[in-house]
Amino acid sequence: MEIGDLWYGSCCAEIKIGMEASFFSNVESYRVQKTLSKTVVFKGIGLHSGVKAELKLNPAPENHGITFERTDLKYACFIPAHFSSVVGTSLATTLGLKDAPEYRISTVEHLMAALYALGITNLKIGRAHV
Repeated sequence: MEIGDLWYGSCCAEIKIGMEASFFSNVESYRVQKTLSKTVVFKGIGLHSGVKAELKLNPAPENHGITFERTDLKYACFIPAHFSSVVGTSLATTLGLKDAPEYRISTVEHLMAALYALGITNLKIGRAHV
């Protein structure tokens, strides 16, 4: 399987949650949107927590963006991969909800760099303890 087999590109057709129409009409910010063609699963040990974990990268529709879902908690929570979701930067980039410390996900910067390098713009990332 080639890397190119994992994603497909498409142009945006409509504007959805959180995106201003001007974002797509501006030449400087317009981009082709890409996602994976199928789910990819990684299992391992958390770098800082030492806890066994599973990460599922799931395809997402156009204009969804990249979101993290905590499926290992009592109530599932979606955290957008956006600078406004950054709640900590000590030893790792931590995204989450400022008022709910249990709804956080750490050490996202390496995955985000890889997604950026591949041009992936829409993805649902699920995380669970194994």
